[in-house]
Amino acid sequence: MCIRDRYPAVAGANVSNLIMMRRSELSTGIDIRASSDGTLLGTSQEAAKVAIGKTAFTRIILPVPLLVVPPVIMLGLEKSGIMKSVPRKLRMPIEVGVISLCFTFGLPLSLSAFPQYCEASVNSVESRFHHYVDRSGNKVDRIVFNRGL
Repeated sequence: MCIRDRYPAVAGANVSNLIMMRRSELSTGIDIRASSDGTLLGTSQEAAKVAIGKTAFTRIILPVPLLVVPPVIMLGLEKSGIMKSVPRKLRMPIEVGVISLCFTFGLPLSLSAFPQYCEASVNSVESRFHHYVDRSGNKVDRIVFNRGL
């Protein structure tokens, strides 16, 4: 089984898991707040769709540092001749080191592809929120919601 088989399988499993775990949010909605002062406006199914879509993209990116980057690095080391000069006993520790570095730095980068809290126009959610006002009495034009991880 090579990388072109593993990566789509893992990414697909990540997205499938996300949809199974959060499918109820599509019907119940997620909390949205006014971006100006954090006033809770209610729950929105449209915001849930956006949140799940952005989280799905993150879940697709998530396996890249572990399933794509280490083989590319190791192949580069092999082709450059560096690994040929390394004693056989040190090859596995080098590979584990490359994987560890990719995990250490790649996972946070993958998770930060989108911020956890999303801001959007109030016009991107249901029309019932279009005329809400915040605590100061100002018309709400921007909303914030937690997209999750």
